[in-house]
Amino acid sequence: MPRICVALMCTLIVVSLSFPLPRLVRDDLEVSVEEATGTISIKYYTSYLEGKIAIWGPNFYYDSTYWGGVKNAFCEASDVELRCYAESPDGSFSWTLKPITGPDFVLYEYVVTAESNWTYNAVAWVLDLPVDSFAGESVFAVLLPYGSTEGVALRREHVPGQPDLRSSGSGAGWVVPIGFDIGVATTFFCDAAARVNIAATDEREWGGNSYRLRFYYPGEWGSPKMLKTGDELRFYIYIHTYTSRDEREFAQRRVFSISYLRDVGLPSSEILDLVLKGEIEKYLEEKGRERQTLLLAYILTAVFIAVVTAVLVRRRRLT
Repeated sequence: MPRICVALMCTLIVVSLSFPLPRLVRDDLEVSVEEATGTISIKYYTSYLEGKIAIWGPNFYYDSTYWGGVKNAFCEASDVELRCYAESPDGSFSWTLKPITGPDFVLYEYVVTAESNWTYNAVAWVLDLPVDSFAGESVFAVLLPYGSTEGVALRREHVPGQPDLRSSGSGAGWVVPIGFDIGVATTFFCDAAARVNIAATDEREWGGNSYRLRFYYPGEWGSPKMLKTGDELRFYIYIHTYTSRDEREFAQRRVFSISYLRDVGLPSSEILDLVLKGEIEKYLEEKGRERQTLLLAYILTAVFIAVVTAVLVRRRRLT
C-alpha cells in the first residue's frame, strides 16, 4: 500500500478517535472547556468569563491557569472527562471534570483526589469576570431560604484594603448578565453540606484584573485539612444559560431550586437525576401538593378534635 494511503488512514483514525468535550452554544453564547488548562469558558462576543477550581494550601495557591507553588502540573482530556494533576509542597492531588450538556444548561461534576497524603486549607470553584468588560455592572446573588436576589455592584475603582464585595453563608447561586437579556445563572452543590458559602471579591487587591464570584467547598477557611491517599472531594457546578427575560427568570428559579432541594436534605445524586431528567419543577410541584394535603389533613384533624372536645365538655356540663 502506498505510504500516502497509510498516512491518510492513520490521520483518519486519529481524527475519528478525537472528540472534544461537550459544549453548549446558544445565540452566540458559548459554554465550553479549555482542555489545556481545564477552565470553563463562557463567551459572548467580546465578553469572556472563566470558571475554574481554586485550591489554597498551607504553602501554595493553585488554579488551572495559575500554577503557583505547584510543579509537574498538566491536564489530559478524553471524550468524556478532563483530568489534571499537580504536585504541591503539601502532597500530590488530581481533579477530574466531567461535563453533561442539556438544551440550555451544562452540569459539571468535579472530583478532587489526593494522590498522596495531602493537606489543604480551602477548595473553591470560582468564576472570573474581567474588569475591562464588567466594571460598573452588577451581578445578582440568589439567597436561601426563599430565593430572594441581591444586586452586587462591581465598582469601577479599586479600593485598596477592601476586596470583599459580598459574602453569604446562605448563598444559592449567582446570576450574571453578559448582554441585553443574555447571561448565565450558576450554582454549586455537594453532599458535604446542605449550604455553602459564596463571595464576590475584587481581585485587583492581589494584582489580578477580574471580579471573582466564589463557591467554597464546605470547611473552615484557613484551617488545614488532611486527605489521605485516595480520599475525594466531590461537587457539582450547574450553569444555566438564558437568552431572554423569561429565560432569565427561569434560570434564576432553577439555581434556587437546586440549592433549595439540597438545603432540605435531598442527596446530590437525586438532584443530579432530577436535573438530567428535567423534572426539578415537577418534583417541587408534587412536594408542594403533598404539603398542602398534609396541612389540610392537619387542619381537619384539629377541627375534628376541637368539635369532639366541645361536645364532651357540653355533655359533662349537662350531666
